Amino acid sequence: QTVDKKRTYDQALRRMIVLVEERFPTEKLAVAVLHSNALEKAEEFKQNVETHLRCTQVFIAEMGASLAVHGGQGMLGIAACAVDDI
Repeated sequence: QTVDKKRTYDQALRRMIVLVEERFPTEKLAVAVLHSNALEKAEEFKQNVETHLRCTQVFIAEMGASLAVHGGQGMLGIAACAVDDI
């Protein structure tokens, strides 16, 4: 299910952060920044995530082929869970 559509790459990245902020307004988070052959972009996005979210840990991981096939090379994603849930 599509959550949202944005016209630019930067808008899409910002929207991912906003969606996490809305879902976890006060919780401390463990966050994964996922990428499809885009480590440099993932590292930049990680800095934005650390700035805007209440993170106790943020790590970068390469997404699996089953996800990457939908967005192709250069795709970024985010996964988050409240630290209390771990």
